[in-house]
Amino acid sequence: MKYQYLYLFAIAIVVLSFSFIIYQETRVLGTKTLEVTYEIGDKTGFDLNDSVLSFGRLVEGSKSTRQLNLTNTFDKRAKVNFYPSDSINEVIFFNRSGYYLESGESMSISFTLAPKRGTPIGNYTGYLTVKMTK
Repeated sequence: MKYQYLYLFAIAIVVLSFSFIIYQETRVLGTKTLEVTYEIGDKTGFDLNDSVLSFGRLVEGSKSTRQLNLTNTFDKRAKVNFYPSDSINEVIFFNRSGYYLESGESMSISFTLAPKRGTPIGNYTGYLTVKMTK
C-alpha cells in the first residue's frame, strides 16, 4: 500500500513536469491581428494605406504580393506563426511553416493574394493574426 502511494506520487510529478515543459515551449509572447483588404474590379489599382495589409484592386485572374516586415522586440528567440481568417484562408499564400526570429532580428515575409476566378466585383476583408511564441 505504501509503495502504491509512492508510485502515484512519482507519476504525478512526471505528468506535472511534462505539463510545465509543454507550457514553457508554447508560451505566447505577443499577438497582433492585421486587417487584410482587397478589391475585385475592372481595372488594377493599388492602395498606399500602411495601417492594413492591403492588396489593392485586382482584376479577375490576377494576383498581388505584399511584404510584411517583422521585428522581434522580445528579449528571447520567438517562433512566428500566421493565422489567416476563414474569409481569406483559401486566397492568401505564404510559407505556412513557422519562422524563428532571434531577439532584435527583423525579417520580411511575402504574402500573395490570388482570388478565385469568378469572384464578384466588390471589396473584401479578412484578418491575419501574427502570433509570437517562446
